[in-house]
Amino acid sequence: MHHYNKTLTTSLIAGALALGISAAVHADADEMEGVDQAALDLYENEVASGSGDLRAEDVTDEDLENFLVAAQAVSGVREQRLDMIREMPSDRAAPLIEAAASAMQDNIEVNDLTVEEYRQIAYLVHNDDEVRERLNAVAAGM
Repeated sequence: MHHYNKTLTTSLIAGALALGISAAVHADADEMEGVDQAALDLYENEVASGSGDLRAEDVTDEDLENFLVAAQAVSGVREQRLDMIREMPSDRAAPLIEAAASAMQDNIEVNDLTVEEYRQIAYLVHNDDEVRERLNAVAAGM
């Protein structure tokens, strides 16, 4: 049963990452002026469009464990703030989006990953069966 719960947790994290893409609130470009672009990119899309220089074989079990912990924290930030942001007029949402993105970034970096590494690992989790299987194995051992 413990393995099932960890696999379910991993599946839910992968699902949350996918939903995060479509659930993001987009503010008008004028309203987002001055907002850190890397943080905004993270808020709008937790999954990179490619794996960049990161190859599946370069991702260690420690990276995957850090990714799992960070993904749960990032998902919590999104869940906690998304409804509030959606209810705000777009001219007032920009500071909330920036704060959420900053909190997401902090949760990733405190888990010894850069935002770029996190997004690339998320890409690999979505697109590489081997990485996804390893992620499940790491989750089962946590």
